[in-house]
Amino acid sequence: MQTTTVADNRGGEGMRSWQVGDVTITQFVELTFEVLEAFLPQATPEAVLPIEWLRPEFITPQGVLRFSIHALVVDTPTRRIIVDTCVGKDKP
Repeated sequence: MQTTTVADNRGGEGMRSWQVGDVTITQFVELTFEVLEAFLPQATPEAVLPIEWLRPEFITPQGVLRFSIHALVVDTPTRRIIVDTCVGKDKP
């Protein structure tokens, strides 16, 4: 699997692409932010720091969660599919 990252004009990550066989998956980031356990109360720094695969993409070195609001575009040889991951039902 090959990964490509392109920065956006806001200085953020912008988009990232993965090639899996003949399928390309592209992540279009709308917003990223870091929070303590506001969304996942049991995800304290003590709980997440021992989970090595979370670093560095999903937690900071201090164990603060990194969140991303984004969409995924899945390009196959015959279809283009957009997956809007959104922030869930009943958002403000």
